Amino acid sequence: MRRFAPETGALEIDFALHGDDGPISAWAERAQVGDGFEISDVHPRSGFSIQAATSHYLLFGDETGLPAIGAILEALPAHARAQVFAEVTDAGEEQPLTSRAALSLTWLHRAGDKPESSMLLEAAARSMDLPERAAIWIAAESGQVAALRQLLLKERGLDRADLYASGYWKRGEADHRDEKAE
Repeated sequence: MRRFAPETGALEIDFALHGDDGPISAWAERAQVGDGFEISDVHPRSGFSIQAATSHYLLFGDETGLPAIGAILEALPAHARAQVFAEVTDAGEEQPLTSRAALSLTWLHRAGDKPESSMLLEAAARSMDLPERAAIWIAAESGQVAALRQLLLKERGLDRADLYASGYWKRGEADHRDEKAE
């Protein structure tokens, strides 16, 4: 979900179309204006909590994470800072992302590399200066997310409570369900 306007009941949903047989991607490819759908209850691990006291956010994702990145950025308060590292095929896949927070947006282009074997997000996390305290959100291919989780928790010493990481997809699986989101 990207936006919801309770006063009108308008719901805006943003999808990353994978060109696969996954249930959501397949539905989104065929959806027409006026088609119905159901929204399930929130999973206990779903979502990313935006805390008023948090002043720094780091967001890492590939094109499948862009809808959530956009929604998070739009929900951030004006006093916050957000650093986004977004991996896409090339400049043609960049999207306008806005926030009331101070926003630093870095687009990482794969330039022909396959999405599942790219190391651009990990390289960005490895080379950056981590703020003393930040809420960190990650969503991408499951193997990339595992590598980032390992890097940030084990090598960089990040507090597990500050990290939300989810493998949104996995190479070779049409309906991947990441059970290690934290």
